[in-house]
Amino acid sequence: MLGACVAVALLAAAPAFAAPSARTTVRVLVPEEGNLQLLAFWVALGAGYFAEAGITVEPVVPPSPAMAQAAFVRGETEVALLPAPVYERLIDERFPFVLEANLLSSDPIDLVVPRPLAEARGLRRDLPLAERLRAMRGMRIGVGPHPRPRLAALFASQGLDVDATVRVVIVPGKEQNAALAAGEVDALYTHTPFLEDAILDQGAVLIVDPSGGEVPALTGRQIHALAVTRALAERQPTLVDALVDGIARAERLVHEDARGTTNAVLRALPTRDRAHVERLVAIYAAAVPVTPRVSVAAIRRELAFFPDGATVPSFAGVSLERFVRVPPSRRPAGLAARSLPAFRVAFALALALIALWASARSTRQA
Repeated sequence: MLGACVAVALLAAAPAFAAPSARTTVRVLVPEEGNLQLLAFWVALGAGYFAEAGITVEPVVPPSPAMAQAAFVRGETEVALLPAPVYERLIDERFPFVLEANLLSSDPIDLVVPRPLAEARGLRRDLPLAERLRAMRGMRIGVGPHPRPRLAALFASQGLDVDATVRVVIVPGKEQNAALAAGEVDALYTHTPFLEDAILDQGAVLIVDPSGGEVPALTGRQIHALAVTRALAERQPTLVDALVDGIARAERLVHEDARGTTNAVLRALPTRDRAHVERLVAIYAAAVPVTPRVSVAAIRRELAFFPDGATVPSFAGVSLERFVRVPPSRRPAGLAARSLPAFRVAFALALALIALWASARSTRQA
């Protein structure tokens, strides 16, 4: 009798999750094809973390990044990777969605200078940040149309006025490397892929590294996030949890294994050059959050870096808590699925105790 009861108990304690009989396909809106600011997503995809959960992820790319918000609102996908300005506008417009995972917590835009000019100016990474910025006095810094507030915040963090120290030249991203090569600017404040191109192809050196966390004012942020429609979060919470878990595993890999991270990116984006990916991974690893946790505080903080010239959302009358991930332990629909293993263990222990009691009683009666 005891053996039978223990066998039943062990069966009850067996894992409740089995491999899915059919894979689930999830279309994920990616604003820009191959953008490595979304490093954690590409790693999760290339490392097979989504696939291991039975999910086939299909990236969907709009004709231009500016069309990503409209595509999400139209319902072209129920999952999207959104930059802060887009998800903040959607919050202000009360679009029904939820931020589920933070993909980038430190600024991906770094400051690079051609090596000869850096040497002529005495620009070295071992100098205090304020001294490096003062040594750039009068230089022309190329920056995209939108990130200017972050460049201003960088100089302000050291008590400097950006316009009184350097000349800011607005250069669209795709023209930045050419502008540097032509001598139209002396330095670039730029992100991937222009960042690694400047370093590997143009001999530039990294002078200021916000991605690495050396500018506290530009860290602890929520720059890109995984978002899902509220309908999907309520209808398929375990699917959403699996997507978040894939991102979480990818973020751990980024911090633990640079080679594995590079290999995963190249599996997801096989046309990318390995040397460029390796360099970018080395720069961006510190910018990837340790965990994908999202927060209301981070949403509010991003308002300070809203694109230059755009109307900043007010969030008047908006409950921001409704737009951030509810932990699985607080999800009514997901609670049972997440708690099932613990319940089965408890049930198994109860059966085992009953078996022991029955065995002891039988022995006494004998």
